[in-house]
Amino acid sequence: MTDYSIYFVTANVVEMSSYIKVQFPKDFYLFRGDRQPCSAIKNIQSSLICTPSDGNIITITKGYSAKALPAGSEVGIKLKSVTNPSKSVSNAIINEQFIIQTISADNYGIDRSYQLDFSIGCTYPC
Repeated sequence: MTDYSIYFVTANVVEMSSYIKVQFPKDFYLFRGDRQPCSAIKNIQSSLICTPSDGNIITITKGYSAKALPAGSEVGIKLKSVTNPSKSVSNAIINEQFIIQTISADNYGIDRSYQLDFSIGCTYPC
């Protein structure tokens, strides 16, 4: 199991009650269960909840229930105890990307990873 730190800089204002989706490459990461342990690192409320869906997506809610976040803010989130496979489920070479999205409470896309400066990496020790 590995802890992953996810950092990104918002391109637009993240409105109050918005949420974040992080999509991992499908063949490499599969999340099971109804909760993924996570914690706030920077510019997100500590009350955040990380919920797996579709096997490889983590939806992060309750991070902006008290106030909005200005554009240009760095956000940091730690996903804990992620199964880090030694090879893909299908033995294929990884050809998918990580995708990060911020989404408004009414499901309107705010930012997507092609607009964002972001990094995803294991938290030492890996």
